[in-house]
Amino acid sequence: MALQTFTSGQTLTAAQMTALQANTYNWTTSAKVASYVLAAADAGTVITMTNASATTITVNTSLFSAGDTVRIINLGAGTCTITAGTATVNSAGSLSLVQYQAGTLWFSSASVAVFIPDDVSVTGAGMVLINQTVISAASTTSLNNVFSSTYQNYYINFTMSGISNVDTRTGFRLRASGTDAATNYNSQRTGGYQSTTFSESDPMTGTQWFFCQGNSGVPTSSAVSFWIYNPFEAVPTKFISNSFDRSSSIGLITGMNMGHNTNATSYDGFSLIQAAGTVSGTLRVYGLRNS
Repeated sequence: MALQTFTSGQTLTAAQMTALQANTYNWTTSAKVASYVLAAADAGTVITMTNASATTITVNTSLFSAGDTVRIINLGAGTCTITAGTATVNSAGSLSLVQYQAGTLWFSSASVAVFIPDDVSVTGAGMVLINQTVISAASTTSLNNVFSSTYQNYYINFTMSGISNVDTRTGFRLRASGTDAATNYNSQRTGGYQSTTFSESDPMTGTQWFFCQGNSGVPTSSAVSFWIYNPFEAVPTKFISNSFDRSSSIGLITGMNMGHNTNATSYDGFSLIQAAGTVSGTLRVYGLRNS
């Protein structure tokens, strides 16, 4: 039952009393699939999100009063991000909920809310999972609002399950306010094909970083560990990555990339871009605790 307003002297019906009791023990739940904008009737209820792709729940002003709460639970594989619309949303933790994470919006006024993720009190963990995205045959995958002032540095893990084109590289572009940055990338790659060692400067320096290389046959497996430093700060962003590919024709491919983007820009997201064809796999983003 959503938050109700009763008048002095009003007699409650049996149905209203039953609904109030039910909400005390089992909150009224509203199930969502697509991205959703909160409404006034959501006060005192649970919003569940079920979507395999990324979604948002937007918070606007003049809908809630001081003391109102909204519970949010993400049941889907796609990350659900609590997004400030016209309201201000503060949090000591992440505003993104991966599958089976939950949190509570508590309103201090009609225009200001605090989002309290359930795991905000967890201490000692060096990494906090911010985003988990399942990629299914996509040529470009873009994530917004994964970098913030909460963390200075990040770890990105990409486990590839399939790729449609041979001899295809996976590129990485930083992203700000929904737009990719396509300038001032520099990187150096070293690695080897089986027992053959190679060293090369990235041939597409300037437009993106590359961190994964399929070669001479569709890889049977691939994994990338990607460390990125200071993306949200308005300073040059640095990275180091290690990749492992298993080609069906030439066997093991390993590589190490490192480089930087010289733009003094605050980035809040990134895109993975296939040079050709599509890629499938699971992408996870972790924030590294500062202390």
